[in-house]
Amino acid sequence: MAQEKVNFTKAVINSEVAPETGRTYLHDAKEAGLVLMITAAGRKTFQLYKKHQGRPVRVTLGTWPEITVEQARKKCREAKVELAEGRNPNEAARTIREEMALNELFAIWMDRFAKPHRRTWLDDQRRYDNYMPSRWVGKSCHGSRLTAYAAGTSD
Repeated sequence: MAQEKVNFTKAVINSEVAPETGRTYLHDAKEAGLVLMITAAGRKTFQLYKKHQGRPVRVTLGTWPEITVEQARKKCREAKVELAEGRNPNEAARTIREEMALNELFAIWMDRFAKPHRRTWLDDQRRYDNYMPSRWVGKSCHGSRLTAYAAGTSD
């Protein structure tokens, strides 16, 4: 079944109505692979849909109206370049999600440093248990020096 292609403009996107159930996909006539997904809740999300290494890949580019059509087209081209170079843009996001959480890093720090080198390690554990906000406990520590310490690559 052939996909109907539409020239994405502000007027066209604003005029599209959300489906009663499920999702609707519109394909851009100007940029191959650029798709606008419209959910039943009315959310409109730009995506790149392309086959990569024989498998379909959807890369979320942003939501309408936070990004414009031109920004979505530019992001789509950038994502296609990454795919052409053999990198899947979704892998970077997946890697960040799978990195260690704060509670895991604290446990490593306790085992590697605090218990062997600090007489007050019990106080450290107590402070962590009493004062660490619960919303931080399971969060990824992406980009922090703690992740380098846990990997054993810090000074």
